[in-house]
Amino acid sequence: DSKGAVRMLKCDIESFKDGVPRSMIKDDYTVVHDQHTDWCTKVMYVPELSAVISSSMDSKIKVVDVNTNFGANGSFRVRQTVGLHSKGVYDFDWCSTYSIFISAGVERDIMLWHGNTGHKVGSLAGHTASVSNVVVDNSLHQVISLST
Repeated sequence: DSKGAVRMLKCDIESFKDGVPRSMIKDDYTVVHDQHTDWCTKVMYVPELSAVISSSMDSKIKVVDVNTNFGANGSFRVRQTVGLHSKGVYDFDWCSTYSIFISAGVERDIMLWHGNTGHKVGSLAGHTASVSNVVVDNSLHQVISLST
């Protein structure tokens, strides 16, 4: 949403068993976090980290521990905020082989950073426009990127 919140929809069968469309109510979702200051561009669950990762046009990537609840609103603990980008982040992907993330956005460089620490392990330059998509091919040890 425009306020930078990430929500998790509760998909239990009892809530939707009658098949009748209805508006979402507060009990239908949990706030994962609301710490981005601009709209979110991607969200991903990474089982190896037990974490939900989100990127935003605020240039930040949040790694959220989904095993621990805290606070009155029931949101989860933000494990780390990755601030390697200077402009908005459009996309990221997880490389399970090396436990690193690849992220890209408005700036033309692709960042590689360690999933557990958030520390930069490298960058890839060469695009002449914003990078809108990145994908990891674990089997071939490749990063594929698309600029627009």
